[in-house]
Amino acid sequence: MLGSVNSMFGNSIAMSDDGNTLVVGSPNEANGDGSIQIFAFDPASKDWISSGKFLGEQFSSAGTAVAISGDSKTVAYGLPTLNNFNTGI
Repeated sequence: MLGSVNSMFGNSIAMSDDGNTLVVGSPNEANGDGSIQIFAFDPASKDWISSGKFLGEQFSSAGTAVAISGDSKTVAYGLPTLNNFNTGI
């Protein structure tokens, strides 16, 4: 599990209650658009498998903050610089 150079991979992390789903934020990926990656633990291989990646909108810094529900069915993340630093979500 590695992020790209200067992506700030791991700036924010969250784990489900059972410890089998991990969400990792990389707010500087793609020149500040940011990304969120979801990993699932595979007990057979004892490794984390990528199960999804979401890219932020232009200069939104997606992944500055991430959260996951205890049952791992809901993921939330912040977009603090969406709309050219004026608003954010």
